[in-house]
Amino acid sequence: MDDKLIDVESLFTLFKKKFWIIIVITMITTGVSYLKASKMQPSYSAMLSVFMGVEEEGLDYSIMQEMNFYGKNIQTLKDMVMTEEFLADVLKKNNIDKDPGQVMGSISVQSSEDSPIVTMRYYGGVTSGNAKTLDVVAEEFIKRLQEIIPNLSPRIVNNAYESMSVPNKVRVVQVGVVFGIIASIGLILVIDYLDDTLKNKQDLEKLLPIPVLGDIPKHEKEFVKEDNYVHSKQNAKVNIG
Repeated sequence: MDDKLIDVESLFTLFKKKFWIIIVITMITTGVSYLKASKMQPSYSAMLSVFMGVEEEGLDYSIMQEMNFYGKNIQTLKDMVMTEEFLADVLKKNNIDKDPGQVMGSISVQSSEDSPIVTMRYYGGVTSGNAKTLDVVAEEFIKRLQEIIPNLSPRIVNNAYESMSVPNKVRVVQVGVVFGIIASIGLILVIDYLDDTLKNKQDLEKLLPIPVLGDIPKHEKEFVKEDNYVHSKQNAKVNIG
């Protein structure tokens, strides 16, 4: 039907008849989200801070501007220095059995606004023990920066420390339940919208400009032939000759 008017009563009846769809879809999405949540593991990351200082004594405006400049351009400096070959040498030198390409993609640097403090972070995924990796990489990174820019004198403010992030498994399951309910309700409404059959006299009255006076009920009957008579379920007897 192109023009369907759905009231509260018809909606209640519709969802009551199709309630099994809500149950099935919600169980499926809940099961999938539960399996996904059961496979989730804690993730680990390490972080340290670097002060991008310079060789000049004092702390006037020009020196602050210079330090802030190096801080803001730390990403460019990282891309220049922290190559896969550089990391391979660092890891081999410190007997760290990790893939240089993976380490390079896991290290990020971030500078603060108008501050010479730079944050270095190493995302280790589900593998712990990342603080040592970040410490040795940061030390070699600083040495290489000083070789490239003699005026630069960066210092590690604090040694790397590792933190653990625990996934919220309950939230994942809750999202699966809510998604299943919403998806099943949407599916029921779509099925009902595409269904053009007339189910009751109210549906017929919506199409016709005249009221419906009555309807003819449908009865299921079972007929059995015995001799020359047919007996119905209601014990009706009809002579068939």
